[in-house]
Amino acid sequence: MEELAKILRKMKEKRGYIDFEVDEAKILVDENCKPTEIVLRERGAGEKLIEDFMIAANECVASHIYFMNLPFIYRVHEVPKEEKLRSYLNFVSSLGYQVTGDLSDTSPKTVQKIIKSLQDKKEFKILSSLLLRSMQKAVYKPENLGHYGLASKCYTHFTSPIRRFPDTTVHNLLRKYIFNEPNDKELNRLIEYWDENLPALCDHASEKERDSIDCERDVESMKMAEYMESHIGEIYEGVISSVTSFGFFVELPNLIEGLVHVNSLKGDYFNYVPELLSLIGNTTKKTYRIGDKVKVKCVGASKERAMIDFEVVKEDKDTLKKKPKSSK
Repeated sequence: MEELAKILRKMKEKRGYIDFEVDEAKILVDENCKPTEIVLRERGAGEKLIEDFMIAANECVASHIYFMNLPFIYRVHEVPKEEKLRSYLNFVSSLGYQVTGDLSDTSPKTVQKIIKSLQDKKEFKILSSLLLRSMQKAVYKPENLGHYGLASKCYTHFTSPIRRFPDTTVHNLLRKYIFNEPNDKELNRLIEYWDENLPALCDHASEKERDSIDCERDVESMKMAEYMESHIGEIYEGVISSVTSFGFFVELPNLIEGLVHVNSLKGDYFNYVPELLSLIGNTTKKTYRIGDKVKVKCVGASKERAMIDFEVVKEDKDTLKKKPKSSK
């Protein structure tokens, strides 16, 4: 199985498969659902192996029905907009990195090359996440538009570990089209019915998927804030993950994220420079930008607001002597 999975993965990478290497947090809770620890979720060899087989199965099922020219649900991920990629590369250039690429060629291999050229940069995790945000969102459609991120010409959701509505509909269609062996009259009736109903079904499934993702993020933010309620006053080192006019967010190694409000920054008035995704001091020219490492103290956390507040800590001798508890 491992040998076959390696062959499948090599084939995916050759055609332009994009691995953004985005980390996920794992929230450990006690019997009362109170968070006790937050760690990075590890993806083992077995999980990657299963994923390779799942993708192959999805492509097989989608291609089979596509060439039968029957109504079907496809998982599509459209080509990113050229202006978004150009804006991203301009930002990367502002950090001092030169990334070359023909943006008129928006094939998956172009983005794959961008990712690979940034892998040795200290801000890679943040840059990878920003590039992912510049991509289109994957959705369900009755038309086969391909899956850009997987560099797949034909893809569906057939094998999800959790049975989504689109998955069960795919199973239903396979049974009606193939296993029930319909005659010509029955098949024409099926085609007419699903041609009419699949567009609304796909739109509904895509909308509910977005709702579930938003819900998951809300719960994750709430649980992280609840965890940090018992860590007020502790000091951590993190990375600036995003910058806004009202401050910047700092991400800790375990993906907990907190806000450093601009009003808490001492010694200068800071202006927001959106094209550089930076806050720059009016007089001192002190700059806080995406990817910068900063030492912060947790000064507030609220489970109800799902918010964590940080303040920047100056790295003087007294601060460096303190040994902050691990954020794991």
